[in-house]
Amino acid sequence: MDEEGPYACRFCFDETDDVAELISPCKCKGTQAYVHSKCLRKWQENVLALHTTRRDERAHRCSVCHELFSQQPPSIGWGLRMSSALRGVGGAICISLLAFGLSGPPWPHLALLVLLLLGTRSHSLLLLALLLLGSLLATMHARGLRVVLRLDGSGRLGLAFIRHGAPVEGLRPGVLLVASEELDRTVFARSVIMLYEHDTRMTGRGARGVMLSKPLPAHDMRAAQPGEPRWMEGARQVGARHFMGGPVGLSGEQAALEMAVLHTVAGVPGSRVLVPSNTSGPAAQDGHAGLFEGGDLAQVVQRAGTAQRRRRRSAAGAADVRIFHGVCAWADAQLEGEINVGSWGWVADSSLQEVLETPPDQLWQRLTSSPGRIRWTNR
Repeated sequence: MDEEGPYACRFCFDETDDVAELISPCKCKGTQAYVHSKCLRKWQENVLALHTTRRDERAHRCSVCHELFSQQPPSIGWGLRMSSALRGVGGAICISLLAFGLSGPPWPHLALLVLLLLGTRSHSLLLLALLLLGSLLATMHARGLRVVLRLDGSGRLGLAFIRHGAPVEGLRPGVLLVASEELDRTVFARSVIMLYEHDTRMTGRGARGVMLSKPLPAHDMRAAQPGEPRWMEGARQVGARHFMGGPVGLSGEQAALEMAVLHTVAGVPGSRVLVPSNTSGPAAQDGHAGLFEGGDLAQVVQRAGTAQRRRRRSAAGAADVRIFHGVCAWADAQLEGEINVGSWGWVADSSLQEVLETPPDQLWQRLTSSPGRIRWTNR
């Protein structure tokens, strides 16, 4: 040996005084002469991983002196071929996702492209998996979709894909949501929903409403059922009507896990007005102060019974009580997303008379026959 120690590996640059720890795989001299056997093997594996379908001379021949390495590269196993194929397919999927979701600020896409470059040049399948997940989530977000944790109709926690969108001006409690034709194959087909809760502060409450157009068969509610709450008998006496309010909170043949009530009984603690009375309209002449949501059901039924007894002694109209089994619920900004893609239109100027006097099975047709009243964001 002409050189004297210490000796360094030209790949990892670790130095040693014992030349026996290194090998000289080619005819290079000086600082390029020595390598660790494991470092050369790792470098050859990396080169082969990038080109599993053809011979890459860099794994067999020194790129400096152009002599064949004395240490031959390992054979390409099925695991290495599979890893390379997965990286190629994963890279193509990432590029497709980025192209599909190319909207909004360019910075997330540029960052993902850098990660794509780094991921395909490395051997880490974990990095590639994270890159795929990031690309998928970025694409979903650009397209107005996101993954959330939420409770299903039976109260179980699970993942759900929702559409979210920008705020919609004029959307508030008391408006009527009108289903578009694209919902004809869903539970919301030809439905009209009274929105009774809408939170724009992104606190997690989202929006809630009940379907006015899905009455339940009257005979299902006439007979007393074992274990029913006490207010049910009073509800039958005041002629309360029952509706399917929505898919959230329904529990098969058992009592609904979530219920709502709309009524015209003023003064019930905890209730709030959704549609005020038009003082010159027929509803006001019948004694209705407006359409209210909420309040204790027992108190609503009790006060409705009192109003019914007064009706026999005066010209005041009977209270209208509608009990909804199940509700419609949306996460923060989910309803806005559905409105922005045209799934729902909305009516902001509904009258108390229209809500109370239109037969439920005719309400959707009546609103859609006056298209100028319905607001659509994409038409």
